[in-house]
Parts: sequence; structure tokens; C-alpha cells
Amino acid sequence: SGGALYAVGGNVTLSKTLVYGNKALGASGVNTAAIFDFVGKFGVGKSIDKSTGTDGGGGLFFAVAGANIVDCTLSNNTVEGVNGAGGAIAFAGGFVKHLVSNCLITDNCASKYGGGIASLGYATPQVKNCTFVNNTANTLGGSIFCDWSARVTVTNSIFTQGNNRSIASDDFDQGTRITSSLFYDNPQGDYGLRDSVTGKVSRVAGTALSPTNQVADPLFVKGPLGSFYLSQTAAGQSKNSPAVDAGDALAKDVGL
Repeated sequence: SGGALYAVGGNVTLSKTLVYGNKALGASGVNTAAIFDFVGKFGVGKSIDKSTGTDGGGGLFFAVAGANIVDCTLSNNTVEGVNGAGGAIAFAGGFVKHLVSNCLITDNCASKYGGGIASLGYATPQVKNCTFVNNTANTLGGSIFCDWSARVTVTNSIFTQGNNRSIASDDFDQGTRITSSLFYDNPQGDYGLRDSVTGKVSRVAGTALSPTNQVADPLFVKGPLGSFYLSQTAAGQSKNSPAVDAGDALAKDVGL
């Protein structure tokens, strides 16, 4: 797990960093059901079973480790294994803070869950002002996946071309909040909640999650640092992207 970085405990800050082309090969068997054994909290009295563990974090894996990931690009990372989760990032363990802010997350893939980000083992990451493009998962959650114990808070972000429900949760999603975000061209739906007993997955449009969300083409254009700038008439394009000035805060107030 953790093709580029695997962190257990402590706190990690990444700023203006490129995480590109890494691969987690699987077979690490991180048992998220017993995640607290890493630090001696709430010991569950059983050894780690690799057959039920999670192969996580093609780029980054944080196991009971705090993370502050800001102004980064995470692209073309892969997690393999029978339970591969978190093509770009996997978070596992509660009681620590996880923040992903102003990041570009593209073309990552997971063999099972969360092509972009996987939230596991009571993790509660915050995702702000991020762009997710063409992240894929073979089972569920092309952009973001939360297991039954975890949740995610998403604001001011763009989700496009994320397969198998761009954002997905297992069994429970009461703590998950997705607001002021834009969804477009997610082939099997914007959001889904899976019933692990029946295997059925709901299909929900982004606008049904919150009236502050949009379903619209973000109108990406190429610029000096890549292909995911937003079209703006002030920059010479023919029209403004619907994502321009559509967030819940001013750019200067969120460090953009």
C-alpha cells in the first residue's frame, strides 16, 4: 500500500507536489476493521487477516496519520490487489484530520474502490476546491469511495468522467456532505449508496444531493499548465464555465 508514500501515525503536509505514475501492487493486507491496533486504541483482539484486508493508496496511504494535501496534482496512479482502494489516495482511521484542498486528481484507477480517493476505517476527509477527471474504479466510486464506517465532506469541487458512481458509499452515508460542486459526464451516475447485503446501488444525480450542486459541462480549456482551466470570457474564451464564481466562498478567502 502507498505506491509513493505510506504513513502510519503522525501528520504529513504535502504542498505544490506532483504525485504521478505510482502503483501499489497489493497483498499488503491492511485490515481497516482492525485499524486501531496500529496505535493500541480499542484493540479488537484479533490478528490482521490479509484475505480481508485492503490494498490501498496507489499514490498515498495514510493509516491513522493526519494529512494536509494542498495545491497538488495526483495523476496516473494505480492500486491493484483483490481489495484495491484509493487509486490516488487512501485514508484509514478516525480521530485524525485529513484535508485535500485545491488539488487536481486525474486518470487514477483502483482495482475495486475509489479511483481517486478511498475513505476507510472511520476516516472523515474534507475535500475542497478540487477537480476530479477520468478516475476509475472497477467496482464502485470512480472519484471517491467511503466504506460503511467512513464519510467525506466535499465542497466547491468538480467531478467528471468518474465511473461506477463518481462518488459512492457503502451501507451508511448520513455523515457525507457534498455541496457547491459540479457533476458532468459520469457514465454510471454521480452518486450511489450500496446495500452490501443485496448488492444494489442507488443512482442519484448531483443536484439531488444539494440544491447548491450543478450538473453541467465545466467547459475545460487548455492553458500553460494543463488542460483543466475553466473557460472565461475575460481570458478570451467564448463563454464562461458554469463553475466560475459558483462556489460558496471567494477565491481569495480559500487561498486560490
